[in-house]
Amino acid sequence: MNKIFKVSICMCLIICFTIFLQACDNNSQQKTIKQATISGVNYSSLTEAVKNAKSGDTIKIYNDLKDNKNVVIDKPLTIKGVLNNSRLKPKFYGSLTIDTKGENDEVNIENLEIIHKGTLEDGNNNDTRIGVNLLNGGLTFKSNLVALDDENNADNGASGMIISRRINSLNTKPIVIRGNTFETYKPSQENTSSALIIKSNLPSLFQKLALNEGELYNQNSFSTSNDGNLMISADYSNNPTSYSFFATGSVDELIKALENNQDESGSSFILYPHSALSNATSEPITIKEKTYLYISGNNPANFNDVTFKLGGSMVINSGIENATIEKTADTANIMFGSNAKQNNITIKNKD
Repeated sequence: MNKIFKVSICMCLIICFTIFLQACDNNSQQKTIKQATISGVNYSSLTEAVKNAKSGDTIKIYNDLKDNKNVVIDKPLTIKGVLNNSRLKPKFYGSLTIDTKGENDEVNIENLEIIHKGTLEDGNNNDTRIGVNLLNGGLTFKSNLVALDDENNADNGASGMIISRRINSLNTKPIVIRGNTFETYKPSQENTSSALIIKSNLPSLFQKLALNEGELYNQNSFSTSNDGNLMISADYSNNPTSYSFFATGSVDELIKALENNQDESGSSFILYPHSALSNATSEPITIKEKTYLYISGNNPANFNDVTFKLGGSMVINSGIENATIEKTADTANIMFGSNAKQNNITIKNKD
C-alpha cells in the first residue's frame, strides 16, 4: 500500500511539473512574439518604437501593429517590414508623418501595408486623413501598400500620400517613391484628395520640388477600378492652382481639372475611365497648346457630347464616345492607338 502511495505521489509530481513547464513555455512564447524591434528590443506599437529609437536606428516590424493613430517621425530612421513565411507584409494600422529637422536626415520605409482610417477624430495625434505625409526630409518609400481602412467612412480630403517640403528646409536628400501600391481614393468636393499628391509652393509653407511626376506615376501601381483620383502634382502658388500632372479614373474629375487646372507651361492629364461623364456641360473644354491628354483603360471614355477645343495633344489608347474634337491650332494633334475604338466622335480640322 505504501509503495502504491509513493508511486501515485511521484506520478502527480511529474504531471504537475509537466503542466508547469508547458505554462512557462507558453508565457515565454507570448513574451517573445516579435512586433516592432530595435536591436532585439521588442515594442508592442510603432509609436513606442519610434519614441525610443535613436537617430539612424532600424525598426523591424514582424507582425501587425494596430496603433490607429498618427505617428510622427522626426529623426532619421529605417522602418522595415519583415515578410512572413507566406511572403506577406505586416500591416500597420495608422498613419505616418515624416518631419525631420536635420539637413541630411533621411527616412526609409519598406515592405509595409499602411492602412489608415482617413479621419480626424479628436486632435492631431489621431489625424489619419493622410496615410503618409512628408513635410520635411529625404524619403525612400519602397514596396509598400497604402490604403484606407474603410473608404466609405473617410473624411473629405483623405489621401494616400502627400509629398512636400517646408519653404525653409535645407534638406536636399532624394525622395524616392517606387514599387508601391496605392488603393482607391475618392475625389472630394471640398478638398484636393488623391492616392498620391505632390504639393509645391503653397505660400509661406512649401517649396518647389524637382520631381519627375511621370516616373513616380509609372513606377508605382494605382487602382483604376473606381472613379478615384490617382495622382496630382500641384503648384499652389498660382491662382487657380495649376497641375503639371494629373491622373484620375473619373471623367467628371478630368473635365473639372481641364477647366480649372491646366498649367500654361505644360500639363499631362491621364484618364482611366470608369464611368460616363455625369455632369454634362454645353460649354467647350479647351485643351491648351502645351497640354497632353492620355486616355487608356478597358472602359470607353464617354464624354456625354462634350466639345473639345484642341490646341494640344490627345493620345487615345482605349474607346472614346460622344465627343466633338475641334482642332484650334497648328499644334493640335490626335493619335489613336491600335486598341482605340470610336463611337459618335466628330473630328474637325482647323479652318
